[in-house]
Amino acid sequence: MLQKARTFLLNLLLFAVVLLLAYMLAEWAFLRVFPRLFPLEAVQKFDEPEGVWPVLQASKRGFLPQEDYIALLGDSYAMGMGDAMLAAGRDRQPRFHSAHDIQQLTGRDVVSFGLPGSGSVRGMVGNPVAGLHYLRSMVDERFPDPAWVVVYFYEGNDLTENVMYHDRTFPLASAAVQAAGLAGFPDYVREVVLGRQHLALAADAAGREQRQFLWRYGNRVVGEKLLGRKYFRKKYPGELGLVYVPEQRWQPHQTDEPTNLARIDGQTVALPDNLQGPALDLTEAQLHQAVGIFSQSLAWSRAHFPQARFAVVYIPSVLSVYELIGERVSAQDYFRDQPVSATSGQLQQRHDAIRAGVARICHEQGVAFADATADLRQAAAGAILHGPQDWNHFNRRGYRVLGESVVRQLPAFAEQP
Repeated sequence: MLQKARTFLLNLLLFAVVLLLAYMLAEWAFLRVFPRLFPLEAVQKFDEPEGVWPVLQASKRGFLPQEDYIALLGDSYAMGMGDAMLAAGRDRQPRFHSAHDIQQLTGRDVVSFGLPGSGSVRGMVGNPVAGLHYLRSMVDERFPDPAWVVVYFYEGNDLTENVMYHDRTFPLASAAVQAAGLAGFPDYVREVVLGRQHLALAADAAGREQRQFLWRYGNRVVGEKLLGRKYFRKKYPGELGLVYVPEQRWQPHQTDEPTNLARIDGQTVALPDNLQGPALDLTEAQLHQAVGIFSQSLAWSRAHFPQARFAVVYIPSVLSVYELIGERVSAQDYFRDQPVSATSGQLQQRHDAIRAGVARICHEQGVAFADATADLRQAAAGAILHGPQDWNHFNRRGYRVLGESVVRQLPAFAEQP
């Protein structure tokens, strides 16, 4: 009887050990096989989807990128949002935006740290630095720094978001930092930009359970599907979310008498009204402030990644891409309920001014500058590069033109580090 009890306990212990080892193996393999088993839309079921997204992307050869990889920084354009991403939601390992084209053309892994609603501070500082901290703390400590950092500067709303982010977050810094102004930018980054960033807080607070992605993912799916629970990303005291919540009034819309008219493939085409323009909602003073924030963010990011080669890619706003033939344009306004009504000449002047300011800063800091405007305008002369569902972002054709333009203007991508 005693021998049977011992055998039973031994078998039970052996079963528990095998079960534990199997679970540990499943946990280790979960993120590595996830892109091959689950569609793109399933990424949203992670508690911090933006944290694990870099290792799930199909623009690299392995789970971790090669050490010569290119990091894309910026907003939703760096992330690849648009109609192609929407269409790829049910696909596994989809290839839908410029990161995939750059990888194909250069042979280098490309990892995007772009997130929607990111101006210069979040795009160049908060998102990539906190994202790498999260990856190394939660996923794999061997995740390397990039060899190239390519910043996507989007003319449509990066500068507007700079003003909005500064107005909301700078008062949260200490009195000494506020008194120092731009000279206190490094302390502002430490206290607010990173000190209140969701992924940085998640990584700092993580214990063993938070690193069990399979367990957390399954728990969330069961909680949402069977128990009807609601999950929210904002869960740390003092953390910052987006500087704004996108509202319907910022979406393009069709009208019976459209304002935005363009010549495409020899035809007059009515574009939606309320399209994104070159920061036409900013005053001259706000524009100067926003460009200064871009400069400070770029300098900070360069100092943080001293071994990386930097480049800035200038992406024109939607209205700046097409050959406009109407006398006036209807552009989005992030501060007021009504769209901005401006002339096509005013739009071009603001485009030229922003481009010149960004190019000057890149020259002063010794950063390569690539302007995709000419290539996009040439392509837009024969086809629509945005929408038709999401007019705030490129479609697949638009992202392909962008990727090809980037590689053509930055031939150093082909060089070995």
